[in-house]
Formats: sequence, C-alpha cells, structure tokens
Amino acid sequence: MTRHATLRDGRRIAWEEAGDPDGFPMIGVHGNPGSRLSWLLPLRDQDLTGCRIILPDRPGVGESDPHPQGCEHDWSADVAELADHLGADRFAIAGVSGGGPFALSVADRLRDRVSALALVATGPVLDELIREAPTGARLFFKLGRDVPGLMRVRSAVLAQRARRDPAALVQRTFVPYGAIDRAQLERPEVLDHLARDYAEAFRQGGRRSADEMVQYANPWPIPEDLPVPTSLWCGRLDEIVSPRATEYLAGVLPHAEFHEMDRYGHLWFLDHGAEVFRDLARHR
Repeated sequence: MTRHATLRDGRRIAWEEAGDPDGFPMIGVHGNPGSRLSWLLPLRDQDLTGCRIILPDRPGVGESDPHPQGCEHDWSADVAELADHLGADRFAIAGVSGGGPFALSVADRLRDRVSALALVATGPVLDELIREAPTGARLFFKLGRDVPGLMRVRSAVLAQRARRDPAALVQRTFVPYGAIDRAQLERPEVLDHLARDYAEAFRQGGRRSADEMVQYANPWPIPEDLPVPTSLWCGRLDEIVSPRATEYLAGVLPHAEFHEMDRYGHLWFLDHGAEVFRDLARHR
C-alpha cells in the first residue's frame, strides 16, 4: 500500500513498506528507471523479522512531487524528514543501481543517523570501463557526459513507451545486455514486476530519469572518510554496471565489504534483495 506525507516545503513524498513493521528502519533506494516498487518483488514472502523496510519515490518519480531544483536538490533532506515522520532516529540504507549515489550521499550527509549502507549493482563510471562497456551502456555514458540534452529527448521517448507498453520497454531495454539478465525476463513474475516499476518510474514523464542519468555518468562525490559500515554487492556477469566499478568503490570506502555473486548479472537483487537487508540488520 502506497503511503504519503507532506514535507515542510509542501511537497508530497510517497513510499511503500515491507518486512516487519516493528523492526529496525531500513530505507531501500530504487534505481533508474525505478520507483518505490523496485524492491517489492525480492522482499515478497521473505523472512524479514527485525527489518522494517521503507521504500520511497525520489522527487519527480512515481507519486512523489518534483523539487524545483531537480537533481540539484539535496535528497538527504527529504530522507531525514521522512525518517522523522516515521519516528526513526537511526536507520540503515540500501541503494541499487542508479540509486547507489543517492544512498551514498544520504549515508555521508546523515552519517550520525545511518547505521549501515549497502550498495548493490552500482559504481562510478570510470574512463577505462567506458571503453570496455557493451554498446548500450557505452552510448548511455557518452550521452550523459557529452550530450546531456539528448538524454532528455531519449527519456521523453522512453516515457511515451512506458505509457503504451511498459513490458515491451523492459524487454527492449535489456536487448543489448547479457543473456543472464535477459533470461530473467522469461519469468512472468519478473517481467510483470519490472513493467509495473517502469510504468511508475515514468508516471511524471522522463525529465527526472534523464537528469539522474546525466549525474550518474559524470564523476560522483565519494566520501573517502565515510565512517558508516558499508557492504557492496554485484553480479559477476553484470553488463550494465561493471563489477569493477563496484569493486573500485569497495577499495575507496574505508569500512567496506565486497560481495561478488557468481552466475548473476545486474538483476541479481531480484532474487537476493532480502539478503541485503538481513545483512544490514547486523548494524543497529
């Protein structure tokens, strides 16, 4: 069930919840394209005793109102307000794929409140990895860095397709990438889940998605003094975000554990997302 609250500036923020309502608060940050629905499939029918998982839409995504400053807005302020609203003095946070830099920023800016951080299938766009990336990923990185205006045009087209046939958009999105991830789409529950997630991601159009993609493709601010315990997870066969990018983050962040999963690609979290949150429960 989608829940809503009004932030101090009058904007509405939307979120879902999963797991144990009496458990330790944990925030799940969606990717791009993605929404508050992104984590629901991997958390369904799982033992999440002790884990209260809060899944917000970022501004301009799903049912959360946009911020006038767009991606320049400090999203950690929204997270802090939401945590206050829910009575969560401390919480853990996990970000998947395009949500990784947002989760990392929250952990940095709210380091006194964040008990632990998980980063899943995410990492900075390193120059040497662009040359090795599959064609689809390489085009995305080049657009984000060199022609950001075209990224908005591209995202506007994706938003139109998401309104017409989100399942077809999901299937088309994964055509350039590995067979491991394409095989996931043959499972009806996965394709249906991603179709609903993409439709929600583009509910308000493609502007937010485009601007986040531009941010992701350019250098991230990485807090090399981050005191928060951090776990990093990736599929060894990920062709969207190179495992080397995730491993790079693990080498830069001072309190990091790196987990590389055999026989999985980018969508590893759809099968094992609950494991990420159970691992976060070690730190309270």
